[in-house]
Amino acid sequence: MRIKTGIDGLDEILQGGLLSERVYLLSGPPGSGKTTFCVQYLAQGAALGEVGLYVSLVESPQNIIDDMSNYSMNVVTLIKMQKLLFADLGPRMDYGFIDDLHERGIHEHDM
Repeated sequence: MRIKTGIDGLDEILQGGLLSERVYLLSGPPGSGKTTFCVQYLAQGAALGEVGLYVSLVESPQNIIDDMSNYSMNVVTLIKMQKLLFADLGPRMDYGFIDDLHERGIHEHDM
């Protein structure tokens, strides 16, 4: 079974998407699109009823949300629907970030 990535052209190259129950590693220099790929993939899954979790080890979730809000992936809406979740396991350890988003809502500039 293949899982669509939601990325135009890539699913065609991959003959319908990524194989299920496989592990994939994205690698590349800063700015090569790794974060965008991952969030777009999770947003595609959310559009199909799945729940996705983005685990960040370096970038703060708020920065990722801010950056991805420039695209038409409806990141803020998916977060509010609890279909797209972010966890920060980096050195800052922003404990409670997801709870804080739910309590406060997303920053007004994200809407």
